[in-house]
Amino acid sequence: MSTSEFDDAGPTDPFRTLDPEQRLALHGEATGDDLVAAVLADPDNDELRLVYGDYLIEHEDPRGELIQLQRQTEKATHYDRTVWDRQAELLQAHWTEWCAPLHPALEPTSIEFRRGFLWRCKTLDNTMVLRDVIGHPMWRTVGDLQTFERALLTNPCVRGVKRFRTGTDGVVALGNVTHELAVEHLDLLSFHAQYAPSYYDHFPQVLEHALWPRLADLGPLRHVRAITARTHVDPRNLESRTFLQSPLGNQLEVLEYYAAECTLEPWEFLMREHSSLRRLHVHTGRAIDRRSSTDRGGAILERDADGNIHPILAIDTDPHAHEAIVALATMPADYRSVEILVFGALFDEVTQPLVERLRQRFDDVIVRAFVRP
Repeated sequence: MSTSEFDDAGPTDPFRTLDPEQRLALHGEATGDDLVAAVLADPDNDELRLVYGDYLIEHEDPRGELIQLQRQTEKATHYDRTVWDRQAELLQAHWTEWCAPLHPALEPTSIEFRRGFLWRCKTLDNTMVLRDVIGHPMWRTVGDLQTFERALLTNPCVRGVKRFRTGTDGVVALGNVTHELAVEHLDLLSFHAQYAPSYYDHFPQVLEHALWPRLADLGPLRHVRAITARTHVDPRNLESRTFLQSPLGNQLEVLEYYAAECTLEPWEFLMREHSSLRRLHVHTGRAIDRRSSTDRGGAILERDADGNIHPILAIDTDPHAHEAIVALATMPADYRSVEILVFGALFDEVTQPLVERLRQRFDDVIVRAFVRP
């Protein structure tokens, strides 16, 4: 298998600096390099990874053990602390080697391996070390990528990514993509997210952009079924309604928003209007700031196999979340069941009286308390 088959960067890529003949020479002999090439050509094929793992074990390479352990973990029906500890030990000792040559361009704490290869990572944007490896075939196994580097985002080497975490400019850049994308989940971050864990971006910036209609009409995003918008969104405004009525909006199964208030009526209306939606997650209050301990408040509306909508309220000491219980208790909707997830230390004195109001309204109210000491 020729290494040139994986030269994804193409002749027009200004950042392509690696010699294609050096890209896959990991083992220095044809069999091992061909097995790596086969995995990168078909990263979803577990059989190819297991064959490569057997080869590595025969050559006393510890990565073969990692491939077997992580495959075992995926198939396991129970948690095995010994297996997880051994995986952590192997990765701690070898992660830079097994991420090479991408590792200088990645945030170390963001790295996650699955089935023996890099799966999730966050890039160090606007750096030469990142631009030097754009187009490298080792990106092909990444399924969850956070990057603001548009040259990488739009490069065919990441066409297999299932979840992109990027800013509005990154989403708009997808309008220039001509190759097929596998992305199923779009996570809209602000540019500030690469420096701090806060999100200040505005989803309408994407909706109003000149290229958004092209994205909303599917094109390269034809496989997207989930969107997370880390900003305050009002489903009643024109931009949100226009997007949700677009071809892309009509095929979404999961939506995750942030809202300034936990008024459930517009969100329930949204679920009933869009039959494709299976799950709608609305965060409230200070949840937009990940540094906050109140990143749990909000409401989840789920649709079961029979089409019934079930609300799940996640509440803590944030008053916005408490307002959701009051609103739910007075809503005309007839739910078969209501589930309450309680986080915090004020369950008895604040939450319990509100839950009693729900029990007077609905027959089946489930409460799960996660009380911090």
